[in-house]
Amino acid sequence: MLRIYNRSFKGRRGMGGFTVLELLAVFAILAIIVALAAPRFAAVIQESKLKACENNVEMIRKAAEMYYEVKGEWPTEQELAEEGYIEEYIYCPLADTKNEDTAYDIDEEGNVTCKNEDNHSRESGV
Repeated sequence: MLRIYNRSFKGRRGMGGFTVLELLAVFAILAIIVALAAPRFAAVIQESKLKACENNVEMIRKAAEMYYEVKGEWPTEQELAEEGYIEEYIYCPLADTKNEDTAYDIDEEGNVTCKNEDNHSRESGV
């Protein structure tokens, strides 16, 4: 049995594997790729949160318009939820924490704004 073992590895001498230098080179290349990709990834995440917030504003605006057509007055976000025009507690993706406070305001003219959008658009430069 020992002879079979020796014979199977006889031709592989000198082909041990990767050297430490080769492994360091691969890790260095991976670190460079991660360093270049990470800021772009963070920017894409922030941009998608802004876009989701804009879509929420548009959805709430359309629901408020439907409410106005029926009731003749502009609703609050809470009234829209109570009447079934929107889901209860639409969370803003830009908010730091999820709480039950309304993140969107509807003024007397039907304009919908997000309380968090101004803060984050200034911080990210968008």
